[in-house]
Amino acid sequence: PSASPSSAPTPLPPPALQPTYLGCFRDTGSDRALSIRIPGKMSLDKCISTCYSSGYKYAGRQYKGECYCGNSGYNKHGASNSCNACDSANVGAYKSCVYQILLTPTASSNSSPTPAPVTLPNGHCAATS
Repeated sequence: PSASPSSAPTPLPPPALQPTYLGCFRDTGSDRALSIRIPGKMSLDKCISTCYSSGYKYAGRQYKGECYCGNSGYNKHGASNSCNACDSANVGAYKSCVYQILLTPTASSNSSPTPAPVTLPNGHCAATS
């Protein structure tokens, strides 16, 4: 006797977090472009997933692992072309690598999106000259 295939539908995986790199932007200490600072120092992946799970559209990592979140204003101080790699130990003072946080839609999802871990290749957003 041979095993027959299961007739149960295969569950869809949770939606994947798909951050889009928007660029390197200037910031100031007195008027932050992204106004919500997440306490502590963190990796790029952790910053993006924390901003997403907190309900924000944008995540910015700067200096030595500082993470900022917000829904607008990331470009209000203009672009910069001097960010170090976004996942480096020091992105640069008053320079922010900014990502827009999106979910990849699934074929049929009736439940609320669940934050998923973010995996980005090293140097994904290194500034080019």
